[in-house]
Amino acid sequence: MQLFTRTAYSEPQQNPFSIVMMFVMIRDKAEARKIMKQLYKDVWAYTIPRRDDLRIRKASGSSLYGEITFGALDKLIRYLDLDDQDVFYDLGSGVGKVVHQIAMTTNVKRVVGVELSATRFKDAQKVRDAAAKEKWISKARCKFEHGDILKADLSKATVLYTCSTAFPMTFMMKLAKKLAESKRPQRIISLQELPQVPGLKLIDKIPLDMSWVRQTPVYVFETQP
Repeated sequence: MQLFTRTAYSEPQQNPFSIVMMFVMIRDKAEARKIMKQLYKDVWAYTIPRRDDLRIRKASGSSLYGEITFGALDKLIRYLDLDDQDVFYDLGSGVGKVVHQIAMTTNVKRVVGVELSATRFKDAQKVRDAAAKEKWISKARCKFEHGDILKADLSKATVLYTCSTAFPMTFMMKLAKKLAESKRPQRIISLQELPQVPGLKLIDKIPLDMSWVRQTPVYVFETQP
């Protein structure tokens, strides 16, 4: 039985006059699941405006939406053994569920979501604001970027996740080539196997539950700088 389910952290001061921001890391998984359900009770991610869909198609991506389950992401977090030196990126972060769960339940240095749909990006920002108000996350550690993942700066990431099941193969090739250009060791988790390109090495395959099917094979790669 856990005696403590929450751990308080303070953000490092940027200068002698900065305010130390406190947030609470949620260790109890049932509590974290309940909070996530509360945060997303009025958020619908499965449909977006036509203008968003056209912008994503123009970038050779896919607007189809699906999610990793809370339990499966918790399993992935434990598998990755994330710590306070990790910077986690979610490529195609949708309404931000992966980003917020990691921000709440781990002590990673920073977690960033990159999303091209303006609607989903704005929804993720609203949830972040609500969670930060309750001190369930820290805004300094949790960030969303509105843009194309093929153009995003991923140089600071140590771990990258992408729910890539619906991405076309042409897009996957472009993404694989971009990831392979990394100048630092990075772990990459993809729901679709990345094309074989120099600089990327497949190291594992694990089954995880998604919103559309159980035990989906998830591929783990490492960059080879």
